[in-house]
Amino acid sequence: MNDEQALARAHRAYNELTETQGIFEKLRAAMVERLVSTGVEQSALREKMYFGLQTMNAVEKALREAVDAGNVVKHAQAAAELLAPPRG
Repeated sequence: MNDEQALARAHRAYNELTETQGIFEKLRAAMVERLVSTGVEQSALREKMYFGLQTMNAVEKALREAVDAGNVVKHAQAAAELLAPPRG
């Protein structure tokens, strides 16, 4: 992936993360509440809530990593511009 593609991907991930952050928080809170309120005999439900939380965390992490990768590219480009010999 070249720098332009990484920046475009980071921008899309940032927009997606911005749009879904509130939803992630509400869903996470609801799932944790459901998880801790299960009865002893509800192991299947606990497992579903656990795997749901793990999946949601993995999606959020992937979005954050894409944004971070874009930030690295931006900083590398800025550093290259600062270190480049003067033009003209």
